[in-house]
Amino acid sequence: MAVPQELVDPMYDTLTIVAFKLDDQRYAVPLAVVERVVQIAEVTPLHGAPQSILGVINIHGHVVAVLDLRRHVGLRSRELMLSDELLVVRADHRTVALLVDEVVGVMEYPRPAQVDLDQIAPGLERFACVVKQSDGLLLVHDLNGLLGQVPANLCDQLPSIEEVAS
Repeated sequence: MAVPQELVDPMYDTLTIVAFKLDDQRYAVPLAVVERVVQIAEVTPLHGAPQSILGVINIHGHVVAVLDLRRHVGLRSRELMLSDELLVVRADHRTVALLVDEVVGVMEYPRPAQVDLDQIAPGLERFACVVKQSDGLLLVHDLNGLLGQVPANLCDQLPSIEEVAS
């Protein structure tokens, strides 16, 4: 599987991503899907939601599901910390907030820095590609696959702004 063409800027043949950390590992999502980064806020539990959904938050009047990426990559969940950040992303007509330890920043890589996942190992479908860095590897999430964990009808299950505020 080559790097998905929709992730590469055709004008410059580069991959532009927002990198973040979970524990000591670096991950990323394409810049094109990132709406904003916000500090952690109070997360209201959403009973009956999948375990990967921590709950919901109110972002400027919009109720947004918070996804625990730790479960997605096989890390143990932990208590929320004041230093945590939420990476608000939109893909496949859905907006979710990804809970991350720290947003590292926006990075741009030429195509040769990208590694084809088929060259590494089978079973890495959750990632779009891997980027080689001088000090290690950066795993770029397949956001559509990631959002596949969020039920399409989750929005129907989300509470109203009034319910979140109470």
